[in-house]
Parts: sequence; structure tokens; C-alpha cells
Amino acid sequence: MADVRFGSFNVYNLHDAGGRVYDDVLYNAERYDRKIAWLASQVRAMAADVIGFQEVWSRAALVEAVVQSEQFADADVHMFDAGTEPVEPNVALATRLRLLSPVRHHLAFPPTLAFGPLSSVSEFERPVLEAELELPAEGALPAVPVRVFVAHLKSKRPTFLEGEDKQDPNVLALGAARSLLRRAAEATALRWLVVDQMRSTQTPVVVLGDLNDGIDAVTNRIITGERPFGGTAAQKAAAYDVLLYSTYLLQSQRNLRDVFYTHIHDYEYETLDHILVSEELVGRAPHSIAEFGGLQMWNDHLNAKDQMRSDHGQVVARFRRLR
Repeated sequence: MADVRFGSFNVYNLHDAGGRVYDDVLYNAERYDRKIAWLASQVRAMAADVIGFQEVWSRAALVEAVVQSEQFADADVHMFDAGTEPVEPNVALATRLRLLSPVRHHLAFPPTLAFGPLSSVSEFERPVLEAELELPAEGALPAVPVRVFVAHLKSKRPTFLEGEDKQDPNVLALGAARSLLRRAAEATALRWLVVDQMRSTQTPVVVLGDLNDGIDAVTNRIITGERPFGGTAAQKAAAYDVLLYSTYLLQSQRNLRDVFYTHIHDYEYETLDHILVSEELVGRAPHSIAEFGGLQMWNDHLNAKDQMRSDHGQVVARFRRLR
């Protein structure tokens, strides 16, 4: 496995046949079978070693899709289990890489994180999944641990209070602001989780997920961190040690024009689904263990009439092992 591939896939409210999603039953048996077959074909095409999934209501349905794809086994699928019927979709992970420790799920924000005016927001709407995996040894290449986070941040959909007039433009603005504040809080909490694993280490970190904003949005810049300006060499090294790099931007540096998008809403083409990686996987640092090899997207279905498949494109980033 000299190359390793990480993917992200929002499966659009995947539930069992007859399962209730936001008080609606989306799938009868026939529609469910079509959905599973399509998901399996997409997972097969992605051919990723690790995939982070979003909008999963049923682990059993996801297992059926990934097993049918012949890319993963049942035991390789991990998902948060609240012990009750979910009221919100969750993230999940499928991996061909070996788990080095039990998968963790973060619902509450880090206890040391204090927002001041945002203190009422203290947990993720959808728990963040964290997994420690192993890139296997191959030839002269040693086995290397890699830390993977799977996230699905708050959407741009306005958050309304009971009794508010959803047609009032002022209320609409307020609802959008509430969603933005929560997404910003979740982005900050995710950043804290990531930095905790990146600081003063050389373990690669990968963030997979539907972050519900473009890469230039403030929320995503919170997650990746800002490049240092000025300072000593030691201060710059410490800053770069905890930066994440967007594979979308790494790929765009290779292209003459931007053709990447993973979501269409009201004829607006957006990239909401991201793969962010630490410097150990970019290939630019002396201690990089791999280099970025390219980004692929599957988004043709977004222009099809059958949006029940998924309303997001899939994305896969490839990395070549260096040492």
C-alpha cells in the first residue's frame, strides 16, 4: 500500500426501509434497494482505504452498502451509538486500515474551551468521530499511525425559534446568524480537538467531512489555522506544526480552472465536502511521510433528477508514501 486514499461521502439521510427521518419515511423497500445499490457502486468507484460518511441514520444500512461494494467488511464500519433511535443523523467511518485504539466520539466540546458570549453552545449537534489508524509497513516503508477525524458541522439552514415568522426577512437573517454562530462554535471545538493531536507530534492528521462552508469561509479557516506572519523560526515552526491543508486547494494549484464542486443549491455550485491534512501528508515538510497525489470528485449525479441518491458529491484524496 505505497499509496493511501482517504474519502468523504455524505450519503443523504441513509436509513433502513421504513425508517423515520425527520418525521418522514423516505424509503420503501424498492427505493431502499436502489439507494443501497447506488451507494455500493459509488463506494466501489471511490476505491478508498478510508471513508468518512455523513448523514447516516442506520449503521445496518451503511454496512449493507459498503459490504455490497466489496471494499469493506462489516467489522470495518464504525458509528456513534447513542443506544436509542437517532433523532439526528450521525457520522461513520469505514476503513481498510487497522485500528490502533478504540474509536472515540466527541459530543461535548473540550472542557477548557470557553466562548464567552457563545457559552450556551457547548456540544456538537452531530458527534465528531476520531480514529487512530495504521498505515501498514510495506517493503522499506515502516508502519505509521495516522489520526482521522470525521465531522459534519451545522448546516447553513436558518435556525428558528418557536413562533417566529419564517417569511420575515429580518427573522431569516437572525436564523442564518444563529446557524453561523453554531457552525463557528463547532469549527472552533473541532480545531481544538485537532490541535490537541497535532501539537509537537509528527503523526499525520486527516479531517474528513461535510463542513457546510467553502474552504475560504471563516469557519473553515478556523479549522485549518492561519499561516504565520513574522515571528522567529521556532515560532513559525510551531505554527506550521498545527496547520491543516485543504486538498481542494492543493489540487487547484495543479489546474488551470476550477471545476470542483460537491453541492448545488438554487443553482449555486459549492464545495462543502472537504479533506484537510496535516503537513506530514503534503510532502513539503522534512518529516513528511507522504505527498499529495491528487484529488477526485464524483458529482455528475448532482445534475440528475434522482437526488434521493445523494445531494452531495464524493471526494477522494490520494497520497504517495515517501518514507
